[in-house]
Amino acid sequence: MFIAVYKFEIKEDTEASFCSAWLDVTKAIYKNGGSFGSRLHTSDNPNIFVGYAQWPSREQWEKISDFTNESYQQ
Repeated sequence: MFIAVYKFEIKEDTEASFCSAWLDVTKAIYKNGGSFGSRLHTSDNPNIFVGYAQWPSREQWEKISDFTNESYQQ
């Protein structure tokens, strides 16, 4: 198993749109990219989010680098 960890600093008052976008991208990657899903967490700073995604392998994670592929469009 491979875990990818992400840290995001977002602009103030964009939390809802950021979380919605995270969910949309996560669903697309889960459906089309072979991930095991992801989780998004808030921090003490409301503009900082930490997320992680679970993958069967690093190689599988590396395959999803092209998000312009039409299979990721909803």
